[in-house]
Amino acid sequence: MYKSEKLYYRKAFFMAMIMGAILFLPFVLIDGGYFIYYGDYNAQQIPFYTLCNQAIKNGSFMWSWQTDLGANFIGSYSFYTLGSPFFWLSMPFPAEFAKYLMAPLLVLKISCCSLFAFAYIRRFVRKPQSALIGGLLYAFSGFSMYNVFFNHFHEAMVVFPLMLIALEETVVNKRRVFFALTVALNAFVNYFFFIGECIFLVIYFLCRLTDPKFKITVKTFLVLAFESVIGVALAGAMFVPAILTCIDTPRSSNTLNGWNLVFHNPAQRYGLIFQSLFFPADIPARQNFFPDSSARWASVSAYLPLFSMAGVISFIKYKKKHWAKWLMPICLLFALIPVLNSSFVLFNNNYYTRWFYMPILVACFMTAYALENSEIDMKYGLKWCGFAVVLISMVGILPSEVSKDIVDIGTGDTTTTKVTELFKLPNEKLPFWISVALAIVAILVCFLLVRNKEKIRTNKFLQKSYCFTMVACLCFSYYTLIYGRAIGPKVGDYNNIVNATIELDDDSFYRVETYGVTNNANMLWGMYGFRSFHSILPGSAFEYYSGMGFNRSVNTDPDGSYYAMRSVNSTKYLIIQSYKLEYSDTVTLLENLKNFEKIDEQDGFTIFKNKAYIPIGYSNSYYISDDEYEKIAKSNRDNMLARAVVLTDEQIEKYGDILPELEPDRYSDFNYYTFEKDAQELAKTAVDTFTPTANGFKATSSFTEDRFVTFTVPWESGWSATINGEKAEIEKVNRGVMGIKVPAGECNIEFNYVTPGLKAGVVCTVGAAFIIVIYYIVLKKVFRYKPNPNVHLYEQQQLDTVINHNAYIRTIEKTVDEQLESSELSKGDNGSDESNENADISDDDTAE
Repeated sequence: MYKSEKLYYRKAFFMAMIMGAILFLPFVLIDGGYFIYYGDYNAQQIPFYTLCNQAIKNGSFMWSWQTDLGANFIGSYSFYTLGSPFFWLSMPFPAEFAKYLMAPLLVLKISCCSLFAFAYIRRFVRKPQSALIGGLLYAFSGFSMYNVFFNHFHEAMVVFPLMLIALEETVVNKRRVFFALTVALNAFVNYFFFIGECIFLVIYFLCRLTDPKFKITVKTFLVLAFESVIGVALAGAMFVPAILTCIDTPRSSNTLNGWNLVFHNPAQRYGLIFQSLFFPADIPARQNFFPDSSARWASVSAYLPLFSMAGVISFIKYKKKHWAKWLMPICLLFALIPVLNSSFVLFNNNYYTRWFYMPILVACFMTAYALENSEIDMKYGLKWCGFAVVLISMVGILPSEVSKDIVDIGTGDTTTTKVTELFKLPNEKLPFWISVALAIVAILVCFLLVRNKEKIRTNKFLQKSYCFTMVACLCFSYYTLIYGRAIGPKVGDYNNIVNATIELDDDSFYRVETYGVTNNANMLWGMYGFRSFHSILPGSAFEYYSGMGFNRSVNTDPDGSYYAMRSVNSTKYLIIQSYKLEYSDTVTLLENLKNFEKIDEQDGFTIFKNKAYIPIGYSNSYYISDDEYEKIAKSNRDNMLARAVVLTDEQIEKYGDILPELEPDRYSDFNYYTFEKDAQELAKTAVDTFTPTANGFKATSSFTEDRFVTFTVPWESGWSATINGEKAEIEKVNRGVMGIKVPAGECNIEFNYVTPGLKAGVVCTVGAAFIIVIYYIVLKKVFRYKPNPNVHLYEQQQLDTVINHNAYIRTIEKTVDEQLESSELSKGDNGSDESNENADISDDDTAE
C-alpha cells in the first residue's frame, strides 16, 4: 500500500471519530457523564453490559441468575454482548463503569464502520476522496442512527465490509485464508446477522459474476466453499450454543404462511420501505409517515445523508452494464416480497429489515462512484428523489377522519362527531414536517453541489463534497438522536435509577420485582429479578409462562392478576419509584397484589414485601396431571401451582407413590384467600437452604419422608444433579421448571449447568483452527502460495491511469516535435519572423 494511501485510511477512521465525538458529547454532558437514550437502549444495553461484565469476572459464564428466572448465559447474551469485540474492550473496567463507556464505544463503532466501508469502496473507485465520502455515508446512514436504539446492531455493520473485501480478495487477487477468518468473525460477532449476511453474500456473488474481472474457476469456487465451512466451524464455540438456544425459543418457529408470503400485511409497509430510501429515519416506535405499518422496531431505514438515492439512481441510469446495477433492484425486490425479505431471518413471521445495512454499503459505493465520474449526471437521480419526496410528503395533507366536539349554542350540549380534515394524518406532526423539510433541503443543497460538477476539477469537487457530507451527516444524525432523546427519561431520572443504593437485610435467596422503573433494573443493582426484558430465554421458560396463561414475547410483565405467580416464583420484594405510587396503573397493580405490604423507603424507592412468599425449592403435597391442568382456567393456573405440581403421565407412574393426586373438588375453589392459605402451607415444605453458585446451585434438606421438590429454575438439557454425591434424575415439571425426588433425611443437593452445544462448539473451533493452520502451511510450503501482486483492484486502476497518462504525454511530445519540425521547414523556406512567432504560439498552446 502506498504511503499516501495509508493517510486516507487514517483519515477515514479519525474524521469519523471526531464527528462521532461531536455528535454524542452534548448528550453526555447534559445527562451527567454518560449517554442516555430511550427504550431498548436504556433497558437492555446498559444493564446487559453491566451484568455480563460482572458475570464473567465472577466466573458465572454458564448460567445467569439475574436474567428472569435464570438463563443460559452464552446462549442468551451471544446476541447482545458476548460476540462483540467492543464489549470485551469494556472488560478491563469495573462493571459499574460500563454506563460511562457506552458513548465512547459507540463513537469507536462509527469510526470502524467508516474505516472498513472506506476499505471496501476504495477497491472500486479511482479517487480516495470519494471513498472517504462513501465511508461517512455508511457510518452515519439512517440505518446506523436508527439502530443506536439497538446498540449491538452496529457490530454487524462494522465487520460485514470485511467479509465482502475478503470475497473480492479470494476471487480477484487469489488470496487464501482471509475469507475463512472474516466468515468466522461475522459468525462469532452475531449469529443472527450472520444468517442474513449469508443470504446477501449469495446475491452479491451472483451479481458480481456479471463482471468479467470477477472470474470464478472451479478451483476458486471450491476454495470459497471450503473456507466458508471452516470459517463457521472456527466460530463454533459461540455459534453452536447460540443457534441451539435460538432454535429453542418459540419466536424462531413463528413462520410466514398463506398470502403473507407474497403480500405485506399491512399494506402501509410498502410506503414505509420507499419512505426509508428518501427521508431521514423515523426513530423506533415512532412511525409518523405510515403509523399502521406494524414495523415499530423493524429497522426500516436506508437513507444516505445529503445524497439520498440520487447517486444510486444516477449510477443505474448511466452504468448499464455494471454489476452493482443489478444488485440494488434485486435487494428492493427482496424488501417488497415478504417471503424473500424473511429469508434474511430464516423465514420468521416477525417483520424485520435488519439486513438493510448490506445494500446500504453498496449504495454508498455507487454514490461515491457517481460523485467522481463526470459522465454520471447526478441531477438525473436528484429529480427522481425530488419527485419521491413530494409524492410521499403528500401523506401529510391527506384527508383523515378525526373526532371533534361540537357545542350547541342554544342548549350548551356537547356532541362528538367525526369530521374529515386535511393536515391531520401524521401521528406527530412536528417531527413529520421536520423530516420533510430536511429531505427537501438536502435535495436542494445536493443540486447546488453537483450542478456544475463537470466544470470543476475532480479533486476540488470531491473535497467540497466531503465537507458537505460531514455537515449533512452531523445534521441528520442530530435530528434522529435529539428526537429519540426527547421522548426518553427526564434528565436525572435514569441517573437516579442507575445510581440507586437499595439494601435489603435478607440473607436468603429471593427474587425482586421492579415496577415503574426501567426494565432490567435488577441487573444494575445486582439483584435476582422476576421481571425481565430479554428476547432470548430458555424455551422452557416460555412454556412455563404460557402454561400459566401468560404469553411472554420479549418482556416478562404480568399484570396484577397474576399475584400467585409472584409467590411460586419466589418473588419476595416489590420495588417502585416513590413518585410513581400515585399513577393509576401503579394503584391498580397494588390493589391486585394484596399479598405485598409496604415495609420501607430507600433512595426515592418504596419497598413492598410479599406476605405470601414461597421459598425456592418447595415440595407440593399433591400432583395434578398435565391433562387436568390444561382444563383449569388460565386465570387460575398460577393459583393451582401453589396447590399441586403438574406432572406428565410418565412422571405420575414414577412418583405417584410419594405424591397423591389432588382431589377433583379442589380444582376450582380459587381466590386470593385460598391462595394465601396454600402459599403458607407450601412455604413450610421448602428445602432448608438454597445457595446459587457460579454455574448452578446447592441446597440442603431434612425431610422426614421422601418428597418431590420443585425449583422454579428453567429446565434445560445442560442441567445435571446429585444428591449426597449420587446422580439424580431431573424432571421437567409445571411445563417448564425443574423437579427432583429428594429422599428423607439429611441431603446435600447440587445442580450443575453446562451450556448445551458448548463442548461441541469448542471442538469445532479447535478442530477448525488446526485445519486452517495446516491449510495455510500446505499452501505456503507445498504450493508456494502467493496472492496476486495487485493487492487492490484500485491499484490496477491507478496503474492503468498512469499508463494512459504516459501515453498521453508521449502523444503531446510527438505533436510538439512534428510542429517544431514543421516550423523549421517553414522558416527555411520563408525566412520570416512571422512563421517563427506562429511556431512559438503553437508550442505554448500544445504544452498548455
